Amino acid sequence: MTRISTFFLVSTLVTHAACGNSTGSTTTSADDAATSDLQISGTDAVGTDAISDAATDVASGTDAITADSSPDVPVSACAPTYEGGIPGAKLDLSKTPCAFSLSAAKGVFNLGYKLTVESAAKLSIGGDLGGCLPQASSIHGGIATFEQVSGNSQKWCVCDTGLCAPTKPPFTASTPGSYDVAFTWDGMNWYGPSDTGNQPGPAFPAGSYTFSVSVSGEHQLPDGTTETFAAVAKLPITLTP
Repeated sequence: MTRISTFFLVSTLVTHAACGNSTGSTTTSADDAATSDLQISGTDAVGTDAISDAATDVASGTDAITADSSPDVPVSACAPTYEGGIPGAKLDLSKTPCAFSLSAAKGVFNLGYKLTVESAAKLSIGGDLGGCLPQASSIHGGIATFEQVSGNSQKWCVCDTGLCAPTKPPFTASTPGSYDVAFTWDGMNWYGPSDTGNQPGPAFPAGSYTFSVSVSGEHQLPDGTTETFAAVAKLPITLTP
């Protein structure tokens, strides 16, 4: 029996999955348990383009994540927003930089954020549009995150890594801990490599965009029933010449 519900775990702090031309990695505190090997595939990590386009409201950074020394942007304009929730976990983008100078960045935009798993939950996380399993670098504490930068007819995401046999991801327990996700974007348009080796480009021009992180899938309850969930964290970012 499946019932549909949405968890609301809203962060009170105010202010990715990376492969191809981006990098994603995780560091955890010493007492964090090891990240479980989560098999992920089946559905789109963000469901539909409507959800993925809305996906940018979920993470924090760490002291190791420093703001870019680029243009001055009002603090209010850098405030992340959050929609939905992840069972037992939350995203935090409060320390993610929101303004960059294209000339100073030279194709390296550090958009690190934080995922905190407060309590273990049995989750089945969706894959990409082709039903492919995400890269290990996108899994943090047993939860796969999906990053995207979009706006003004520009878009970067690892939405398509090829066509895979449809496989329903098993339910795997998330691992409590605080995960600092180091996500680096190259400033280019891209939709993923697909199975044809698609190359990135052209570069995003100066302008206002949205960086988002999303997670979606199914949650298995103690009584064996399941419910779907979806969460997205968004941060407005500004690129100047």
